[in-house]
Amino acid sequence: MKKNFQLMMIFSFALGGNFVVATFIIFQIANGRYSLADFSSFSSSILISFVACLIGFLMCYMGIRKLFKDISLFESKTGSSALAAEA
Repeated sequence: MKKNFQLMMIFSFALGGNFVVATFIIFQIANGRYSLADFSSFSSSILISFVACLIGFLMCYMGIRKLFKDISLFESKTGSSALAAEA
């Protein structure tokens, strides 16, 4: 259970980083500094960062799903709450 919590923390940090990158890029486009029309190096980095953001979302979703599945399995085996058992 402790290993799953560490994985969950890694996933949440990755998701937070993706949010920061995505909002920064969106604000840069909204300010008009960069346009998506010209396929410069920044446009390709936008595409790469959006792909990385999608991968981060997918990893976070899979990590959360696995964590909740493990918690429900643990609760069904022991009949008690997993958080109460760890505390």
